[in-house]
Amino acid sequence: MMFSSLITRRSYRLLLVVSVLSGCADQTTNRPAVAAPAAGAVLRPVSAISAIQAKAAASVEAEPLNTEYLEWNGATLNGRLPMISTRKAMLKELGQLDSLITPNMDDVCGSFFNKPFQLAYVKMTDLEVYGDRAVIRTIDFQRQPKLTLQAGSIRLSHSTTLAELARSFPVAVSKQSSLNVHGLGKMTAVSLATGQRSSDDSWLLLFKGSKLVRIDYWMPC
Repeated sequence: MMFSSLITRRSYRLLLVVSVLSGCADQTTNRPAVAAPAAGAVLRPVSAISAIQAKAAASVEAEPLNTEYLEWNGATLNGRLPMISTRKAMLKELGQLDSLITPNMDDVCGSFFNKPFQLAYVKMTDLEVYGDRAVIRTIDFQRQPKLTLQAGSIRLSHSTTLAELARSFPVAVSKQSSLNVHGLGKMTAVSLATGQRSSDDSWLLLFKGSKLVRIDYWMPC
């Protein structure tokens, strides 16, 4: 009886071991296969990938920062309306809409969202309209002298002079240029960065004589 009991316990242990080993084999078999690298693929060790990422990050950090800029993200029209807002809010601030046109996108050099839009004009201040959203492209101080552009401590208006601008942005003003602008004639143009980090867009401030008459938010083609 004792011998029979011993055999039974050993048989149970043997079955348990076999069961565990079978389970391990099944787990190994069920693991997803790892795809072999494509022919000609360049395999980099983790350390090399980390080094590349670190180099890219260092390159961004090493990029020179603008010392003179007018922050676009915080800029407001009349101290309350951001550069991107609803169409309704824009028209409430600017006044009655003069015209709304759909431009031929083949003739458009650049746009904020890089997709089809409508152009809204209010006394030659113009907006890009995307459904209910609108982006300010041009602020015309000649036809709307009550408008202002506020960015941080800087406030620009129809009374801003080139000499006043030079006190805040001496380098930018020293690089002023002369432009012939449709409907305005020969203007003095000053370009300002839109943020501390370099970007393709910029502000274009247009002066007639010594007074600021228009601000364009310029985007490249």
